[in-house]
Amino acid sequence: MPALHPGNPSLNQFAREFSGKGVVVLGISVDRDEKAYRAFLQKYTPAFLTARDLKIHEDYGTFMYPETYIINAQGKVLLKLPSRKTGWTPR
Repeated sequence: MPALHPGNPSLNQFAREFSGKGVVVLGISVDRDEKAYRAFLQKYTPAFLTARDLKIHEDYGTFMYPETYIINAQGKVLLKLPSRKTGWTPR
């Protein structure tokens, strides 16, 4: 299972643990099929915000999924982790 997959318990745990500390976890879907996106959310019920955006990859240069971005409160990308490096744990 990919590191950023909403079914991944460590990402849900991270989102819950840090939500009160100013950290926002946002999952972006690039799924073209809105019904599939909705079914995915219903099945996995992520503990973090999600959105569907078909052009986000153009803004951030994402061509491999999943990718992780650390973005500060001003919207500046501080760190980009390609999919092969997203095997993180919440601590």
